Amino acid sequence: MSIGSAYAQERHAVVKSISITPKIYVGDSFTLEVKAGNIDAGFFGAELYFVAYWDNQFWFTSSVQYVWRATEYTWSYSMSSSVRGTHEVYVKLYWKDGNTVRLQDISDKVYIRVISLTVELSAESISVERGYKTPSTWLVRVTNTGDDYIYGATIITRDSAGLAITPISQEIGDVTTSGSKTLIFSVMAPPYVNIGTYSVSFTVSYKGFDGRPFAVSTSAQVGVTRLATTLDVSVQPSAKLGETIVVSGKLRDHNGEPIQGQTISFQIDSISLGSASTNTAGIGSLTYKLNIRAGTYTVKAIYQGSPAYGLSSGSSELLVNPLQLTVITPISNARFIFLVRDGSTTDHTTDVSGKAVIEIKEMGTYTLTILPSILIDPGTKAAFVEWSDKVTSNTRTVVMTQDQTFTAIFKRQYQLSIDSAYGTPSGSGWYDEGSEAKISIDSIIDQGNSTRRVFTGWWEEGRLIGDSASISIKISSPTTLKAGWKTQYLVSFDFTDREGRNRIQPSSIEIEDNKGERIILTTYQDIWLDSGKLTIVSVKWAGVNVAPPDFSTTIDSPRTINVSCRAFPVKLLIKDVLRLPAVGATVSVTFANQTSTTIGVNSDGEANLGLIPLESYTADISFLGQRAQIKGDASKESITMVRILFGPFTIAGIFVVVVVIVVVFAVIRRKNFRRSVGVTKKQVVSPAEGVSEARMGLEREKVATMLSQLEEKYRKGEIDEETYTRLKAKYESQLN
Repeated sequence: MSIGSAYAQERHAVVKSISITPKIYVGDSFTLEVKAGNIDAGFFGAELYFVAYWDNQFWFTSSVQYVWRATEYTWSYSMSSSVRGTHEVYVKLYWKDGNTVRLQDISDKVYIRVISLTVELSAESISVERGYKTPSTWLVRVTNTGDDYIYGATIITRDSAGLAITPISQEIGDVTTSGSKTLIFSVMAPPYVNIGTYSVSFTVSYKGFDGRPFAVSTSAQVGVTRLATTLDVSVQPSAKLGETIVVSGKLRDHNGEPIQGQTISFQIDSISLGSASTNTAGIGSLTYKLNIRAGTYTVKAIYQGSPAYGLSSGSSELLVNPLQLTVITPISNARFIFLVRDGSTTDHTTDVSGKAVIEIKEMGTYTLTILPSILIDPGTKAAFVEWSDKVTSNTRTVVMTQDQTFTAIFKRQYQLSIDSAYGTPSGSGWYDEGSEAKISIDSIIDQGNSTRRVFTGWWEEGRLIGDSASISIKISSPTTLKAGWKTQYLVSFDFTDREGRNRIQPSSIEIEDNKGERIILTTYQDIWLDSGKLTIVSVKWAGVNVAPPDFSTTIDSPRTINVSCRAFPVKLLIKDVLRLPAVGATVSVTFANQTSTTIGVNSDGEANLGLIPLESYTADISFLGQRAQIKGDASKESITMVRILFGPFTIAGIFVVVVVIVVVFAVIRRKNFRRSVGVTKKQVVSPAEGVSEARMGLEREKVATMLSQLEEKYRKGEIDEETYTRLKAKYESQLN
């Protein structure tokens, strides 16, 4: 109970107290009492009433009571509520003053708790095996789902089937709001209980806060089933294809006792093996020959049960190992063995010892094939010869019902490779170890453009093994031969004097190729020469070497090589002091090769030596007792002037002058003589002697010119040596 503490600004009446039943069950009645006191309302008293509020909502209005001044009045109401929870209640006190209603006071708040007591009882349905000696555990859960504690709870079971349930009842005690307790019962089905489903009831009794008794009941199903069995399978963990295995199963009930006279069926995966009856030890067994695919299988035993016993099964793993087909070869780490069955081919590789162990996962007929040849290393292979049992075919039929071993015999072969940039070599291929290979190739390959390739030899790893285009070698290892070739071009030589104006024809030349080998040539057109550097060592012409110094060139295409030799055109101009040609003078020339020639001077005063070998020469000029000598260098000048005192024309002129003078002198003298003694006879002086000498000079000049032309023809090779010697002797005799 509370005394009001809220007042209007002018209080004339107050709420003395307000009370309500603090806790009730849902639907139970409760009492609300409100006491009001009239302080000084009204003249003698006042009409008072209150308005009640439930959870801040209008609830009801009380009756109006006249309360004398300085007295109290208590209202009492009996109510009920089905709304669970804690509720708030207060009132407002009013004074009905005529037509005016005046609020006098507001009470404190009071609270009432409306509760519900409920219990949830849960027990799952269970099954028990008839005759099983180990009791089953039955869990029953009691949960307080109401709004308040429950006190002194107990539970009791009721069963009409004859099940052995212990205990029959249990004390639960007090359970808090939302609290729960789990109760454990043991249940067994004695052998006399029929198989079926039975209902067992549970009742929980408890009290509320005021000692009021409550109870709740539920039921659960108990299924009585056949006694369970276990079936253990026994089989060896692994076996090989074709072996016979023993499969057994041991049947026991749930109490561990063997069961006799029951049928057990066996299977491997989905393959049925048959059935067997259990003996007194509960064991049934059978044998089976493994004619299945290799692999891991589940061996299963099945017991279908009986009216008294439940069905059961058991299993065990069985590894069925494949058969082994072993192929022995001398070749390691090679994949060359093939096995075919039902159109399916598998390939297999040998190990480091040359052995291939092939797993055969199914018994039957197979085709075993080994490649006729196997590459062992680059350039080395093994060729199949036969099997150790004298079967010569590399393909054979094998019936696999057990492990088998076959040995293949091989011979070693080596590859002969021929590498040639030109031509088509023959002889490459595979050869038995120790056999002989014949190799050949065309020695000359004409490229058709004045270029050809000339075979130089067979090479193996930088070593020359033969320079013949056709050879035979013994094969004892992988062999690669490389054909050596040199390139030759069709080359011609054109020899000229140093100025390139006149061709010469050497008697021979000597050249040096890029390998330092020297070759002498006597023909100079369309010659096949090796490519590379070419040096002209000598050019024999006129009996000496007229090769230009340090002459080298590169032969890299068909070509004509122009060689400007040390041959020089030389001409001597023989004139006297009056610059008149010394016609008829004789010129004897000695060349650098120590040969000499004599020529005459023509009407122009020229002594044409033609082409001379090398640069230096010595010329001796003689005319009518006059002599002159010069040492010339043809490389510096090709025309050389030579002076003598008197030439034929000068001498002839002098002679004429002398004759004229003599004649004039004679005439004058004669006249004088006649004058003195008289003329008796006419005398004439003849110049025949001087004229004859001039004619001889001209003849010599002509012969000298012919001798010079003879020398030039000989040097050019236009006449042979015998003709040259004969004509030279003739011309020289004429000069003398």
